[in-house]
Amino acid sequence: MLMPNAKTKLFLIRHGETYWNAEQRMQGQKDSLLTERGQAQAQAVAERLRHASIQHIYASDLQRVLDTAQPLAHYTGHAIQVETHLRERAYGIFEGLTFADAERKHPDVFAEYSVDRYAPDFKIPGAETVRQLSERGQAILQVLAKRHPGKRVAVFSHGGLLGAILRYTLGVPLGVRHSFSLANGSLSILEQAPAGWRVVTLGDVCHLHNHEQSH
Repeated sequence: MLMPNAKTKLFLIRHGETYWNAEQRMQGQKDSLLTERGQAQAQAVAERLRHASIQHIYASDLQRVLDTAQPLAHYTGHAIQVETHLRERAYGIFEGLTFADAERKHPDVFAEYSVDRYAPDFKIPGAETVRQLSERGQAILQVLAKRHPGKRVAVFSHGGLLGAILRYTLGVPLGVRHSFSLANGSLSILEQAPAGWRVVTLGDVCHLHNHEQSH
């Protein structure tokens, strides 16, 4: 049983590997199914968190994330609560393309992207800017904290959106490339404290090692 003064904890999970991840394509808000490895990663995450007293499960509405969340939902018996604000960053005309494809099809935009990809307000046609993604990440972070004070919440999402949330909580300014990595199936844990959010775990993949070696 949780103590009355329990701190809000968010367990942030990036979805498992997809076919487009394996092909190094920019997915954005288009979708691609989990590979066999991605399915194994989803199972490993569920086994890691099945005894973590998770009380709520949230997921982006994109299928790769829902499929990653499903094993934990099965173990805990909690329904997956779909939240569109947990979607990946929209990459506009680059979605579904490899970097080589993007350079070939959109050479002028790709040349700008190569130089300005971390600039807060650089915009790929049809895409979100870094600033817009950051604002969306901050907003959903506050919504979940307000909605579930003192609870333990699993949040299944995407590398871009989770990266934006973690940049914010770590105080990494916009326009600067962050130095952490969020692999497919990785786990990061945030704990709410009086002064703000504390990063307890960042991009942890220890639960994946033995599981992936057996597949």
